[in-house]
Amino acid sequence: MSDVCVIGSGFSGSTVAHRLALGGSRVTILETGIDHRQPIPERCQVRYSNVGPIRYMFRDVSFRCIGGTSEHWYGNTPRPHPNDLQTRSAHGVSEDWPLTYEELEPHLEEAERVLGVAGADDEPHHAPRRVPFPLPAWPLSHSDRLIRDGLAGSGIPVLSTPQARTTLPYRGRPRCLNLGRCNTCPINARTGATSTSLRWALETGRVELVSEATVVRLESDEQGRITEAIWVDPQGQSHRQRADLFILAAHVPDSVRLLLHSTSPRWPTGIGNGEDMVGRCFMDHGRHNANAVIEERTWPNRLYFQTAAIHHWADAPDRADRGAYLIEILNYIGVAGPGSFTRGTDLWGLPLKRHIRESWGHNIQFHCGVEMLPDPVNRITLDPDEVDAHGIPIARFDVRFDDYALAGYASAAASMDQIFEILDARDVVHRPMRAGQLVSIYHPAGGLRMGRDPATSVTDPWGQIHGVPNLFVAGTGLFPTIGTVNPTLTMIALALRTSERIESLASQGDL
Repeated sequence: MSDVCVIGSGFSGSTVAHRLALGGSRVTILETGIDHRQPIPERCQVRYSNVGPIRYMFRDVSFRCIGGTSEHWYGNTPRPHPNDLQTRSAHGVSEDWPLTYEELEPHLEEAERVLGVAGADDEPHHAPRRVPFPLPAWPLSHSDRLIRDGLAGSGIPVLSTPQARTTLPYRGRPRCLNLGRCNTCPINARTGATSTSLRWALETGRVELVSEATVVRLESDEQGRITEAIWVDPQGQSHRQRADLFILAAHVPDSVRLLLHSTSPRWPTGIGNGEDMVGRCFMDHGRHNANAVIEERTWPNRLYFQTAAIHHWADAPDRADRGAYLIEILNYIGVAGPGSFTRGTDLWGLPLKRHIRESWGHNIQFHCGVEMLPDPVNRITLDPDEVDAHGIPIARFDVRFDDYALAGYASAAASMDQIFEILDARDVVHRPMRAGQLVSIYHPAGGLRMGRDPATSVTDPWGQIHGVPNLFVAGTGLFPTIGTVNPTLTMIALALRTSERIESLASQGDL
């Protein structure tokens, strides 16, 4: 038996495990995945289904591993805009979080120190900050500088992108060498849980990590307290993990389906689901890309990661009428490789080489995800027909766009065209989502939303599930709204805040 059982070893779970272990707790982390450097078996692949008008699609990097998605992410770590947390108060749309930016800011600062974020203070367009970034920012790439200079005087600023990627040696991690293997950084210059919070948790000597341990059910007593987690090993053998406190920190769909599958007389429709809110208000950032050619040579594909973005439309006055968005400037442009010129011409030999030398290297590409509203009809449920390798129903998505999101996509496309026109770009190609699809940029959020009213939320403002005194949620499932920025930094800040709350309740004997 442990003091604490954490389900999931990604940034959220390992952050809570580390903080509670520092306070003296004995922690067991149950992780369904394996080392991401090994071949991923079928049981670790993400399976899901769709019902409804929109087909929700995960990216190809969706698989379960030690450290979770932190082991294959891009490292972008901007802070949320204060109004991302207060859209009802600021713009009269959606709803406010049960905490303000000012309340979250100390935890955002600590999250930046955990990750070793490299960034520059570009106020007033970035979120306000009280302390400098832990590391100096990455210099803007050559193409980012060209775009910045081309937009000078237009009122559309190009700002540096904070990165969880070292510009100097930091806490045992080397400086980034730009090896071009950024999704699975071979030297841990791009932060992952296994090089930060999970490693630190294990180094305390109070944390045990059990991999290939798939939790299939949570058991509760008559009072609603969780008593044990039932998990299954790769051979199909069942095990029981008892603890005083449980932290649900799996990926959003897996966390939702675990709660829904854990039925009992106390929770006939799943733990925490007395108001039918578990799985509802699911959100993600759908994608819209556009690329073009400009007169100057941009020399794309010399960096895999981003160094700049355009926040101009992230909190504009018309946010009440359309989804907000952040336009990211890509340095890695797949369609801009020399091979694309080879396939696009009938030339051969020396004439082809001459053509590539003269024509290649002028591409720019923008990428953005648009804000969705937390609509209760957008939800995750259990598939009634299909189960995973352990007999647990897979997640089923029921997702649709509302007029707010559609207006955001239209505005994003128009904004990109405005930028292209200012830059005198040509050969503009938009790459929107296909009709009837929401292609995820892997920012799933909601489904386990926090709030003060149990009728409209799953947890309280600190992640404690309503009616379950010893079960907390950590992760982006808590988000009441999705905002515009990448969610990882905010997710870790919330995990730090939850850890602080648990320690406070424990000291008072209220857990």
